[in-house]
Amino acid sequence: MILDVPAVDDAPTDIDDLLESAFLQRQRFVCASCDMPIGLIAGVAKLKIPEVAHA
Repeated sequence: MILDVPAVDDAPTDIDDLLESAFLQRQRFVCASCDMPIGLIAGVAKLKIPEVAHA
């Protein structure tokens, strides 16, 4: 799953800031049927996703 950091004034600017941020602490991966936890964040990487040119 890819999580995009929101574009806000106090958004994390690097991976260390992200790991300490409330943004990651608020992420929950739960079963849609029973609402039990089914996942956790096991790694963080900065990806460069190419922007799509709009016509």
